[in-house]
Amino acid sequence: MELIRLVMDKFLLVEEKIFKLLDGSYTYPEFEQELKEVLSDLGKDVCQDVLNELDEKIYKDKDKRKDWKVVQKGCKRTIVTPFGDVNYERRYYKNKSTGKRAYLLDNAIGIEKHES
Repeated sequence: MELIRLVMDKFLLVEEKIFKLLDGSYTYPEFEQELKEVLSDLGKDVCQDVLNELDEKIYKDKDKRKDWKVVQKGCKRTIVTPFGDVNYERRYYKNKSTGKRAYLLDNAIGIEKHES
């Protein structure tokens, strides 16, 4: 799974930062800053991957999205997280019975229209 590889790569980077601190290449405050950046990037990447996987899961689960058909895919959105801005893409659906349109992913994760 791509997410596991991503996490492993980031933790190898953390390990590298630890060794650089221990061999004197960094001061402790520099190490903290580097660590914060790596972990924030990891948080953003994990959130983005999870959102993309959830969108795919909704799309593939015909029972959960009964009466909804995709009218557009690749719709970009940015949300603010504790790790920083997370960019993701989702599908826009139309209900075959009511004509209502919605981003089912946004509904599933509880994000309101125009919320960041």
